[in-house]
Amino acid sequence: SRFAMEDPNEQGFISLVTSSIGRTVRLSIDRTTPYVKIRWLIFAALATGFVARIVILKRFYVVTYILGIYLLNLFVGYISPPLGPDGIPDLPAGDREEDRPFERRLYEMKFWRAAVLSICISFLCTLWNGADIPVYWEAMAVYFALVLIWTSTQQYRLMRQYGYCPCAFRNSKKRYDKKKGKFRKLVVY
Repeated sequence: SRFAMEDPNEQGFISLVTSSIGRTVRLSIDRTTPYVKIRWLIFAALATGFVARIVILKRFYVVTYILGIYLLNLFVGYISPPLGPDGIPDLPAGDREEDRPFERRLYEMKFWRAAVLSICISFLCTLWNGADIPVYWEAMAVYFALVLIWTSTQQYRLMRQYGYCPCAFRNSKKRYDKKKGKFRKLVVY
């Protein structure tokens, strides 16, 4: 009959193609997981290509500004510890807790994936003339610089207040070297 329900196991052609493409993209991204330097070189190449496109076109400054703010937000999430239920960073409480490595609010792979996706979306936006909103770009550049400085000082203040550093080369322990008869720093990653 014409009111009969379709079989839920039957999928349309478009959904089959999109799920196949999604699986292929996910598999490709998963294969890049151990190759950190290559992934960030891909990001740098995409970012350089996007900046070159903006410089050559001399347009799409709002898209660039939004991309910059989004990448700044991702970076802050990457260098920040996760927040506890009370809004305070979830860090080891000195001697009372075990030593554990710095845990990030946004992991490196998710940071990379979101950054690459945002650059690709921004590039697609530059193909559409509707995204070219006329603005005074110098004012946006100054405003972005102010936001960057303010965010950096806030993040530095939080790092000092709660005593954490997301950089691996700063996390070191002292170990006693029997041969030299003194303590040396051992970097913990």
